[in-house]
Amino acid sequence: MTIDLSGKTVFITGAGGRLGLTYIDRLTRFGAKVIATELIGERFNYLRDLYNKRNDVILYPLDICVENEVIHTFKQILLDDLKPNVFINNAAITGELLMGKGNNFPDLANTSVDDWNKTIDVNLTGAFLVNRQIDRDIVGKYPVSVINISTMYAMRAPHHHIYENMPFKSFCAYSASKAGIHGLTLWLASYWAERGVNVNTLAPGAVNNNHLKKELEL
Repeated sequence: MTIDLSGKTVFITGAGGRLGLTYIDRLTRFGAKVIATELIGERFNYLRDLYNKRNDVILYPLDICVENEVIHTFKQILLDDLKPNVFINNAAITGELLMGKGNNFPDLANTSVDDWNKTIDVNLTGAFLVNRQIDRDIVGKYPVSVINISTMYAMRAPHHHIYENMPFKSFCAYSASKAGIHGLTLWLASYWAERGVNVNTLAPGAVNNNHLKKELEL
C-alpha cells in the first residue's frame, strides 16, 4: 500500500526527541512537509544540523510552556505563509528527563510538588496552550486534524514490580498528565465536532530507548 501525504503540512512539538524524529522521518518519507518545533538547546541544534539543507522540514524554536512563545510561533508560521493542516502535540517530559542522569528517582512518598508541577506544565498545560492557539488562529479557516500524544499508562495501570532494582520508576505525574491529555482530546473532539477539526489521542506502548527486555514485553 502506498501512502501519499503530499499536500499535508504537519506541525510537531517536541520534534527533537526519539518519537519526534521518527515522526519527521516517516512523514517526510511519504511526502509531507513538517513544521518542527523544539526548545532552544541540544535537540534544537541537532534538528537544525540534520535538516538545514532540506526544504520539507522547517524548524522553529518553541517552549510550549511559555504562553507568549506559543502565540508568537503561530503568528510567525502564518506570516511565513505556512498552513499546517495536521498538528501533533508530542512535546513531553518523562520522569527520566526530569531527574536527569545520576539523580535518584523518587518514589511516590518523595515526589516533590515542583516535579509534579513541572510535569503537568510541560505535558498538559503545554498541549492546552497549543490547542488553544489552534482554536484562535486556525479553526474555521480550513479543516485540520489534531493528534495528542498520550501513553498506554494513561489508560491502564503500570506494572510497578518491573521497576524493582532499576534506576527509574513509573512516575505518577507522567501518567496523570497523559491521562489529562486524553481528557483534553475528548473535550476538544466534541467542542470542534462541527467546525472541521478531527481530534484523536495516540497512546503508544513501550518505546525502545535502551530499556530492558522485560519492559518491552509488557
